[in-house]
Amino acid sequence: MPTDMAERRAAGAAKIMIIRHAEKPAKDGCPPFGVDQDGKADEDSLSPLGWQRAGALTVLFAPARGALQDQALASPRHLFACGAEEKRKRLRPVQTVTLLAERVGTKVDRSFQKGQEVELADHVMGLEAPVLISWEHNNLHLIANRILGDSSTVPQGWPEDRFDVVWVFDQVDGSYQFRQVPQLLLPGDREAGI
Repeated sequence: MPTDMAERRAAGAAKIMIIRHAEKPAKDGCPPFGVDQDGKADEDSLSPLGWQRAGALTVLFAPARGALQDQALASPRHLFACGAEEKRKRLRPVQTVTLLAERVGTKVDRSFQKGQEVELADHVMGLEAPVLISWEHNNLHLIANRILGDSSTVPQGWPEDRFDVVWVFDQVDGSYQFRQVPQLLLPGDREAGI
């Protein structure tokens, strides 16, 4: 496995995709509330709209029939979600891609936690097949910056109200190129990137 970062990028995954986890509950105990996969109230889980997005993402990345909605996307062979910490469950990132993992026949790797974005980026650049990462919005730019090798290409903040974009990194001639793909899955999804 290449050890130099330039070698790692040159030999890395042909496609890396990053999404923010799906919609979450409102703050301050107001609706919409979070619910687990069984419909029980859970403040650490997705909101009902988030569960709808999780289902729609399954079709976006692995349609049962026909081609992918956008040629910039690919069915992932490796799925990563922000891992749990001692004090926080961090369920939303994994809930967002669990249905997709079942559809493509893989497991969600939760071995990286918030604060390990650089290590995660280094790891996924060493994989061969398409990768999808589901993460919390506050640190998405850290993963992207490491993949690209700079902090000026991607937005350095992810808006609190955006759940509807895929960041795509394609390897071309030994380096990664960045683009944003609007999901356009649910009412209110925007046609523009961040």
